[in-house]
Amino acid sequence: MKKSAILALGAVLVAGSALASNTGFKLNYPLQYGAGGTNTNWLSFPLFYFPNGNVSATSQNALDICADLNDFQAGSPKVTSVVQWLVTTQAPRSQSCGTTKLAFNITKGEAYAAVPAGANIVVNIVGSMDDTYAPNKGGTARYNLQYAAGGTNTNWVSVPYHTTADNALDLCGQWNTQTGNKIGSVVQWLVTTQAPRSQSCGTTKLAFNLTPGEAYAAVPTAAAASIGWNVY
Repeated sequence: MKKSAILALGAVLVAGSALASNTGFKLNYPLQYGAGGTNTNWLSFPLFYFPNGNVSATSQNALDICADLNDFQAGSPKVTSVVQWLVTTQAPRSQSCGTTKLAFNITKGEAYAAVPAGANIVVNIVGSMDDTYAPNKGGTARYNLQYAAGGTNTNWVSVPYHTTADNALDLCGQWNTQTGNKIGSVVQWLVTTQAPRSQSCGTTKLAFNLTPGEAYAAVPTAAAASIGWNVY
């Protein structure tokens, strides 16, 4: 996978009194910001991601993401909210990082957007891969994409930092091999212009390369499309 010069990606040891030892990844990801914009930065989270630090807690949630991205520091937050995209209603659901009211729990493989408080914000994400979701490593688990006839069907999914895909066409090829050609396009959100950029899976013209830490939407053309992630 092509690496951006502004990203620092490396192997780390995730361990602690509440954590099982687990080799994973740490990503220092710069969020994009423009005054007056929505500033929704769609982020890929590791499949093993425990933002509250406890691998025994199965119900990790949006408030945990808020705390983690804000380095568990009160006041002057890096991130003001975390956003989930609801596929069936084609609408966002937002978790304000300034409240204790919970908006949603997090799901393995789903991507979420972080909204920075200002410019020059860098967030740190630590986690690891679950190879049971890697077909090229013999994994048989899959992430089920949502589909509704007549909808946009943009499923924002987390792409592992060590994916074997270099670009959007690579993702099209991998996911269509798994689904029997049920993926019509892959979408990137352009933060600065507040607009989507789409890669049609029916063309050889490349729309965009992948950036570690950025999330992308898979758009199924039919129901019952389930995907995994090929990784190194």
